[in-house]
Amino acid sequence: MGDWLDNQEVCLMLSISPRTLQAFRDNGTIGFSQVSHKCYYKAEEVERLLAAAESKGGSKCLTLKNGAYDRPHHAA
Repeated sequence: MGDWLDNQEVCLMLSISPRTLQAFRDNGTIGFSQVSHKCYYKAEEVERLLAAAESKGGSKCLTLKNGAYDRPHHAA
C-alpha cells in the first residue's frame, strides 16, 4: 500500500495504544481512511505527529491532553 499505514504500524511508530489512536481519530488529531472496517493513515500524517511531539521535548510518545496530543508527563 506504499505510504499508507495500518493501526498497528501507527501505534508502534507513535508509541501509543489503540485506544489513544481511536481518540486521535475521534477528535481529528489524525486523518484516516477506512476500507472494509479497517483504518489506514497517510505516512505524512504520522510523521507530522512525530515531528510535533519531538519539537515539544524530544519524546516520541504522545498522549491526549484537553482533546489534543501532548507528550507524557512522568513523575520524578
